[in-house]
Amino acid sequence: MGKRVLLIESDSDLASVIQMILADSGLDVVKSTLETYFNDVQEYAPDVVMLDQWRAGSTLCRASKKNPATQNITV
Repeated sequence: MGKRVLLIESDSDLASVIQMILADSGLDVVKSTLETYFNDVQEYAPDVVMLDQWRAGSTLCRASKKNPATQNITV
């Protein structure tokens, strides 16, 4: 597989479509939630994080950039 993407999307149907499109493009996609984000980042070591902006995405992005363990991941 290619680069790993951690996908956080509150609409499960949309998340499935995004996952399928990205996987067809050769990316390894792991679905996550806002609640499990920091644990999933440690477990799956993604190259990129895609966030649902409408569901606290900007807050999670700021927290991610302040955390030394996640600050270098592209969000």
